[in-house]
Parts: sequence; C-alpha cells; structure tokens
Amino acid sequence: MQSWIRASICLALVAAGCAATTNPDIDPRADAALRRMSSTLAKAKWLKVHSVATMEQRTDSGQLAQFSRDSTVVVGRPDQMQADVRRGQQSHRIWHQGKELTILDVRQNTYATIETPQPLDDMFDFLAEQHGLVIPLDDLLYPNPYEALTERVASGAYVDRQDIGGRMCDHLLFTQDNVDWQVWIDTAEPAVPRKVVITYKEDPDRPQYEAVLDQWQFDPPADPAQFTPQVPTAARRVEIADLVGSNAGEKK
Repeated sequence: MQSWIRASICLALVAAGCAATTNPDIDPRADAALRRMSSTLAKAKWLKVHSVATMEQRTDSGQLAQFSRDSTVVVGRPDQMQADVRRGQQSHRIWHQGKELTILDVRQNTYATIETPQPLDDMFDFLAEQHGLVIPLDDLLYPNPYEALTERVASGAYVDRQDIGGRMCDHLLFTQDNVDWQVWIDTAEPAVPRKVVITYKEDPDRPQYEAVLDQWQFDPPADPAQFTPQVPTAARRVEIADLVGSNAGEKK
C-alpha cells in the first residue's frame, strides 16, 4: 500500500541539506504560522499526540474507498519512542530505545527486534529507506520541521481561520510538484497542528490523505519504562519483513 507510505513520508523526507531562508512565494502570514508550529515541536524534549488518519485508495471494484488508522505516539528525545497503531482489525505496538526497535503484532502475538541508528530522525530515515516502514506522524518529529516541510514548496498561502475540534486554527495551503498539502495550526499556545490534508496530484484519482491530531501533551515527567518493550512471554519472534509484509507498524 504505497499510497499510505507516501502519505506519511512525503512531508518528512523532502529535506536533505535544506535551506534556512524563507521562500519568497510563501505568504508571510503562512510562513509565520508554520514557524510557530515548528518551534513548538522542535523544542519539546517529550511529547505525546493522538491522531486519526484516513487515506483514499482504489479497490478491486474500481471504486475509491477510505481506510482509517488510529495512532498514539509518545516521544522522548533524542532516541526514545513508543507508538500504538490500530488499522482495521490490526493492532501493533512499537518501541524504540537507544539503537533498538521492537514491533509487536498484538493480534498474531508475534514480534521483531532490529538494530537502528540513533537519534530518532536517523532511525525514521533508516526504517523508511531500508524497510519501507513509517512511524505515524514522523514528519512532525524531526529536529527542524520547518526546513523539512518547506524545502520543496513552490508556494504557500494563508487561507483563513477555521474551527477544528473546538480550536481556532490558521489554515495554510502549500503547493509542490507532486502534491498539494494543507495544515491547520492552533492559534493559541501551544501552536500545534490540528489537521493535515495531502492531495496527490500525479495520481489520476487525486486521492487524499487526512489526519486529525489531538490530545497533545508536552514535557510532563516521562516514565522511562514506557519506552521499554513489553512483549508477552508467549510471543513468537519473527523477521521484520514478516511484520512489514502484513502492514505492521506503518507500512501503509
């Protein structure tokens, strides 16, 4: 399901040696709002967020269908993460601590453990490039979200202010060669993204990916134990390719 992979990484992995200068084709109001959001996320040593994401995909019948995924992600920078991911009847738990990543398929009671680079941004790149595996919302967890998000942007516009889940948000619209993407950023503090929509222009179906984000938490005392894998004693160890092949974690 390559479209699910693109949905998570198209905003995260566009940057390689990104420029820090402002794109003159980005509206100053949109630029300011995006910088506020990026600063909020970048300075957090610990954060937690819940999201519900949907992605349109063409089925065997020829119709576009919408598939959903529910995720909760906890991050302790620089190298700790825990995620719970549910998609349909599938449920996976993911832990990263130091240089080790563990994924548990809750339904099948199987798990895989691999060695990864550290810190988290290097780990995200490694998983996507080597295993086609994407952690939910990893695009928001990089050290400098602003640079990653704007490196390939052709233009950016400020649309207006809208209510998302009872929160007033700045609505921004950005254009790239292959996608258009929108983000709604809370006007109050903390300046967090409340909604993201991506439209794939190169796909004849022009499918959309949409994620609504809530339950943000920042810098409370983190329990280090939550980043330690909690694998049932009866779970069977498998290769990571077996879990990726069954859409484990985020092979979306």
